[in-house]
Amino acid sequence: TVRLLRKAEQASETNSESSEDIALVQYLLGRLYHDGQCVSKDAAKAEELFKKSSEKGFIRAKTNYGIYLFKHGNEEKEKGNKDLSMKYYKQAFKMLKEPAENGESKAQVLLGHIYLDEKEIFESSNPIVKFLNKFYNKNKDFKRIEKGNYWLRRAASSGEENAFHVLALHYLIQYGEWKNCRLQGNCQAKNFDFLETEKWVKKAYLSGDKEYLFPLADLYYNNPDVYNVSKGLLGVNMMKQAAETGDERAKIHLAQFYAYGNFFIKKDIVKAKQLIEDLKDSEQFKKSTKSLLADIYFNYDKDYKEAFNLYKEINSDYSRLEIIFSIYKHIHKEDKNLKEEIMSYVEDEIKKGHYPSDSAVKNLLLQQLGIFYLNGDDVISKDYEKSAKYFKICADDDDKYCQVNLAELYEQGKGVLQDIQEAEKLYAQAADQDNYSAMFHLGKMYYNLAISNKNVSEKNMYFSKSLSWLQKSLDKNFDAKTSNLIGLMYYKGYGTRQDYVKAIEYFKKGYSDKLTNWDYDLKRVLNGIISCGSHVNCYQKSFAKEYTDISSALGFIKYFIIDNTDTPDIIKKLEQERDNGNSQAQELLDAKAKYGSVLKYEAIEFIKSSAENGDKDAKYLLEEVISQKDGGMSVYKKWIEKSARHGNGYSKALLGEIYEEGKITDKDEKKALEWYEKSAKQGNPGCRSISHSHYSRYK
Repeated sequence: TVRLLRKAEQASETNSESSEDIALVQYLLGRLYHDGQCVSKDAAKAEELFKKSSEKGFIRAKTNYGIYLFKHGNEEKEKGNKDLSMKYYKQAFKMLKEPAENGESKAQVLLGHIYLDEKEIFESSNPIVKFLNKFYNKNKDFKRIEKGNYWLRRAASSGEENAFHVLALHYLIQYGEWKNCRLQGNCQAKNFDFLETEKWVKKAYLSGDKEYLFPLADLYYNNPDVYNVSKGLLGVNMMKQAAETGDERAKIHLAQFYAYGNFFIKKDIVKAKQLIEDLKDSEQFKKSTKSLLADIYFNYDKDYKEAFNLYKEINSDYSRLEIIFSIYKHIHKEDKNLKEEIMSYVEDEIKKGHYPSDSAVKNLLLQQLGIFYLNGDDVISKDYEKSAKYFKICADDDDKYCQVNLAELYEQGKGVLQDIQEAEKLYAQAADQDNYSAMFHLGKMYYNLAISNKNVSEKNMYFSKSLSWLQKSLDKNFDAKTSNLIGLMYYKGYGTRQDYVKAIEYFKKGYSDKLTNWDYDLKRVLNGIISCGSHVNCYQKSFAKEYTDISSALGFIKYFIIDNTDTPDIIKKLEQERDNGNSQAQELLDAKAKYGSVLKYEAIEFIKSSAENGDKDAKYLLEEVISQKDGGMSVYKKWIEKSARHGNGYSKALLGEIYEEGKITDKDEKKALEWYEKSAKQGNPGCRSISHSHYSRYK
């Protein structure tokens, strides 16, 4: 060491040695001062010697001097001196590039580290370049990360353990982001390589760093290959192993596993509580353990008081307010004091503006409070003003559900002054966010405005808007009441051309939606009515024209088009349902005994509903159908003829068919030809082909 020191001093003074020899000596001396071998450890002298040697082009010295520069960058970064830390990182980057290219693994590790973690040093200070970078930053970032991974992999291929650690940490950061986005449900845009992460974390763990046992266990447990049960089980066992070594991260995860249970671990509240007890002095997991214990009190022990107290303790960010309010809904009415205490706490926090930071959780809480005050309960009375107040807060935050609820209050004048324009605005805001309920309410509101309006042009405008919004709502989500209202509008010609076929289609959908599973045969037949042929099509149009209430037409169609005898399948299913305790099935079997047919009973019920609603034609029809002994076929002919004489071209064609077949009345080809000709000349497109074919044949 002494000889080296003397030689270095002499060389620097006399310059008698070559620069390569001097650089080598300076590097070796730097190593001695850096390691504290033969001389006292002195980092400053070591750095100075590495710098001098690197200036003479010595590759290894550049690596060591780059390490010192990188270290200074980290120190300044910790102090918050951003500009100074960036300066050191840039110097380190330049210093390390050449040795990295020459195979220095330590330089490769740090170069990869800088590429991955210090992206700001690659950004230009030129404002024009900064502006242009906005348009290709994504691609630029990808290339930077690719280069970082390239240098780290080169170092790892030569067995550099530090490269394992940096790669493992880099991928674990991405893993953490992936887990968070999965919880939030927005992982579609996240590309995450599970196998690559697993590979480097495993290498880091096998290199002797036991800190990587828990991350590796977590990766195995959360692996996306749901069919790889063995890997998931291995993850759980490794998690237990990590917990036994005292790893608090593993303990809190295991406690959660035991508290909620999963595919690999049975629910065990006792073990969960034991692990929570082990973590009671943990500062890092203090909040997590209290939250888990509160969940146990709430969901399993049903100790709502303890759960409430614990949630309050950890509610510093107000994220537990929604859970605290949900406790209220589980408490029995006998515990009035606790219910009042919880409601008072929640409302006091909201008055102070203490909301959950997550806007979705905040708005859900406000929506639940608003709905609660719409109805009240056995402890707290309903209060429309409070309901409107809570709905307004989240409606102002553009929450579509709150907008719909608040709009209803404005429309009805509950808790607020009635304001149709405000209701319309709120419904429209929610509808713009694809809320089908808002679309329905908007359509219904316009319908009511049209009904009450005496101005013809305004009435038609409101009807047109109503039909448009109702159709949009139905397209988003099928609902029987929406379908029935649209059917009524087509039947009446509100906001559209009067169209009985479409009216029946929408009424059919509304009716079919109400049929039970066991009533499959009836549902199938009714669904097939419109598509079962032109005869049926004519008949439906004919009778839709006759009645003011569409249900009577449906009932009549169903009674006469369907053979009014019950199939064995229908009776068998009804009997099975009756034996299973279905009272409705028993009611239909009783009807069969009375009327001779379930189908006839169903038809009569349809017609009866119209009769009860004041439909005079339906009243007459009901009496005639019930009193007919011939199965009602003469009634069929009577009402077809009535419709034909009223000018309905489809009924004319059907009447011609009745006279041609001679089943209901005496066969009369002359009358058949007469009615076919009348129908054909009237030119109704739905029956033109039938009428023309019959007429041509007879002629």
